[in-house]
Amino acid sequence: MLSTSCVRCGASLPAVPADPTHPDWCAACAARALASPGTMPPPAPSVSGRMSQAPWTTPPTTMTPAGASELVIKTRVFDGILTGTATAFLAGVAWWAIATNVDTEWWHFGAIVVGLVVGQGVLLGSRRGGLASGIIAVVVTTLAVLAAVYFIDRTITLNSFADAGRSSDIPLWQGFSHAKDVYQGWWDINHTKVIGWALAPIAAVIVAGWPGRRPLVG
Repeated sequence: MLSTSCVRCGASLPAVPADPTHPDWCAACAARALASPGTMPPPAPSVSGRMSQAPWTTPPTTMTPAGASELVIKTRVFDGILTGTATAFLAGVAWWAIATNVDTEWWHFGAIVVGLVVGQGVLLGSRRGGLASGIIAVVVTTLAVLAAVYFIDRTITLNSFADAGRSSDIPLWQGFSHAKDVYQGWWDINHTKVIGWALAPIAAVIVAGWPGRRPLVG
């Protein structure tokens, strides 16, 4: 049975407790307890069942942590060398086939197409343009052009012998010293055509050496 007087001050208790959590307090003691830090009763749970009175916040719509940077794509040098070499071989063979079967004196400027193709091939493997991709593209393209020009020259020479009704047992490859003579001979005959070969590495480095550039495919 509850006491009829306040346990704190001895005053008579009202019929309806002033503080339901402390029915043995009078109205004055309950008011003093609410105003005094450390003696305030804990808050009752809300309708939703949460003890905290803080408002609900909208959850984030993305799983990306705050302050996270964008996806970083690393340059894959070895992959760039592989794909660049493969596309250089294919582009060089295609250039050789076209130049030796199409009667034109401007076959030298097909080198620019080789450069564009090789540049994209390097990007396909390296994933992004930049200094490393540009160097790979220049080196691979230069080697492809030198090889293609030599075999184009030798094939045109052998075809001219056949057109003249002369047979020739000259091999297609006669060594590096003869290749050097071929390049020197073209330079002595026409500088413009030799400059056309230089368009290949220039085109390749423009495509692959541009910082951050991505391949057209892949």
